[in-house]
Amino acid sequence: MSMSPANACPEPNQPVLIGAAQFSHRDVTLDSALDPFEMLARIARAAAESSGGDPRMLESIDTIGLASMLGWRAENPPRLLADALGARPATEWLSHVGGETALALTNRAAARVAKGESDLAFVGGCNNLRSLTLARRAKHRFDWPTGGDGSPILVGEDRPGTNGSENAVGLDMPVSIYPIFENALRAARGESLEEHRVSMGELFAPFTRVAAKNPHAWFPTERSAEELATPGPDNRMICFPYPKYLNAVIATDQSAGALVASQEMA
Repeated sequence: MSMSPANACPEPNQPVLIGAAQFSHRDVTLDSALDPFEMLARIARAAAESSGGDPRMLESIDTIGLASMLGWRAENPPRLLADALGARPATEWLSHVGGETALALTNRAAARVAKGESDLAFVGGCNNLRSLTLARRAKHRFDWPTGGDGSPILVGEDRPGTNGSENAVGLDMPVSIYPIFENALRAARGESLEEHRVSMGELFAPFTRVAAKNPHAWFPTERSAEELATPGPDNRMICFPYPKYLNAVIATDQSAGALVASQEMA
């Protein structure tokens, strides 16, 4: 079925996700570790390839938004990436640290497209904590690129996630805070400790079935509800009621990114 020109592009500024990519460096070593700049450039090019368009489209990027990357101290990471891609973006964003920053940047990019202020944006980020952990243990220092002309627009609030009263009683990290929420939920539901242990395992077991089939899952292993929720030598208790298998893993080397375009450009 063909579309008439009048119906082909009814909303020229409609935001469209035209390409996305991800990269996982699971077997990273000190010698093979990629720096954040290399990972982001790789992801941007892979996102362009996934769109099916000409790779030279990256030169047309007018907006770059990058999620904050722990351990990388470049002056302007978006500009470093833009220079590598041959782009000259008018807008460069760098987020503060936060779990929702990638979504916030994507929404912000889509809003600019919808307003007609942007035709093609790249939003991305990477996590290099696995290689940084290896470097710290070996007392090794990575020579990651610095520089980048100009200054990016900082997105988000640069403030601690906890206050003084919480810090005073050791509630300064998610691993200490979330268990309080979990135990409060258990009490509100009237569940016993054993009932709640079983329900946590049953909640997460389906996620492991998905992970087992996903090449980008850091632990692509299917586990039963009982295995997930039962503490043991390989599943030590981290902070009650969470054993290791029910905790998020932050020490990974992974990156992801997406291209957001206007309907007209797409």
